[in-house]
Amino acid sequence: MANTPKAFTRTKSILNMLERRGERASEGTLRLEQKLGTSGSYTFQVNQAQNQIVSEQRLKVGDSFICTSIGFYIKKCVTSLGVATVITPTDAEQVIANLRTFPNPTVFVGAGEAQNLEALWNSRIQININSVNITEQFDTARMRRVGVAQQGVASAVGSNYGRDEWSDYMYGMVSFQSDICLNGQANSQLQLILPTAVDCNVVATNTNNAVILLKGILIQNGAKTITDKTMKTFSMNA
Repeated sequence: MANTPKAFTRTKSILNMLERRGERASEGTLRLEQKLGTSGSYTFQVNQAQNQIVSEQRLKVGDSFICTSIGFYIKKCVTSLGVATVITPTDAEQVIANLRTFPNPTVFVGAGEAQNLEALWNSRIQININSVNITEQFDTARMRRVGVAQQGVASAVGSNYGRDEWSDYMYGMVSFQSDICLNGQANSQLQLILPTAVDCNVVATNTNNAVILLKGILIQNGAKTITDKTMKTFSMNA
């Protein structure tokens, strides 16, 4: 167990605790997205809704979720090339867009686009539950990854890489040690707060989305039994 990742051991310990309580718990993932523009902050809704982006995976109203790892990404949806108006991507265009751990300048080719997107990794994520700020200074810089293999860059054998590096399933993610429980019946939001407003969607025929992945424990039908947003109450009573 000495080489077991910290996030895994914490996840396992929480699963064991919930099992002792008789909760239906399993490993799960939430995926929250927001279209980028010229704002200095973006709000990500946690709870399931009718108007969510098709590639999102939000929290059902009857469930709870305990985050053990968090990741931050961007994705570029190519809509109607050559049309000089902003067009909403189709569901198919949303789901085929790759997640990216840095703004590759051979992908984000608009004038100043890649440079502007760097601001996203000089930002912070704030978690709000029922209008209470749970985190204040969770920086996004810790989740930036620039691999050796970069789309559009020549490889050692001479051809260009077709995709950016994605070395494992936790690529771009970090352990989240705060004991926070997201409840499907609470008003839970994540905010991406930039140092200042920049244009993160330079090209009109593309749509850039910010994506936050939360990996952790999904407690089915746990919204009524696991309600303490800091986990302390039910962990002490386990």
